[in-house]
Amino acid sequence: MENVNHRGKTQPQVKADIVNVVELVVAPRVDRLPIVRGFIEYTLLTDDFSLDTVADLKVGVDESCTELIARAADDASLHIIVTTTPENVRIVVRCKVSESVDTTGFGWYVIECIADNVSVAYIGAGEGREAHITLTTLRD
Repeated sequence: MENVNHRGKTQPQVKADIVNVVELVVAPRVDRLPIVRGFIEYTLLTDDFSLDTVADLKVGVDESCTELIARAADDASLHIIVTTTPENVRIVVRCKVSESVDTTGFGWYVIECIADNVSVAYIGAGEGREAHITLTTLRD
């Protein structure tokens, strides 16, 4: 398919199966959370997710970041990777940690209630291993 722009030239139509990946890297500090929330909101609204989904995932990512910030190693950076598709959004929050994420507390319960699928995985072993919290939510 082709589209005609305002100058009469044809351009290929954007395909509906595009995958968008955006990453933000910040220091693992609580005062960086407003930046993370803004990043999540802007990215998801730009990719046409519903306001309810955006609000829910802002809370879920905020809780995920808070979990990792509390356990961050001294030399860590907090990475937030958002992958959007026509079907869903997958958000990975990762950080080098000095201890395991608490998956029994209220914060983890909130994360599980907000996303359709939540997981935590570790890369490496011992202190300084990297924790990955992944939240996946289907489009409304």
